[in-house]
Amino acid sequence: MRFLILGFGKIGEAIADYLQKYEVGIVDSNEEALKKAKKKAKTNFCDLGGNDTIVDKELSLHEEAEKQEITILPDCGLAPGLADVLAAFAYSENCREIRMNKKF
Repeated sequence: MRFLILGFGKIGEAIADYLQKYEVGIVDSNEEALKKAKKKAKTNFCDLGGNDTIVDKELSLHEEAEKQEITILPDCGLAPGLADVLAAFAYSENCREIRMNKKF
């Protein structure tokens, strides 16, 4: 059976403990709650990124993650990477010109 827990506060954590023999997914808008859930479950973690401060914190967890044999993949979102993928595809289709504008 699979379960999805929305929110990993006190109640969500208790539910996750109760369901630990099942496949459980956890969704929470609070980054710290997700980190707590990940650490407790000793599971791999993929972050879509977009926030350099959070990505820096994730990178600082490298040694701890390595000891626990956990993989953390920070900043895996498609921006700005999607633009590069689309440009490479356009190039492979023999487009005449590619213009890229990086805005920050």
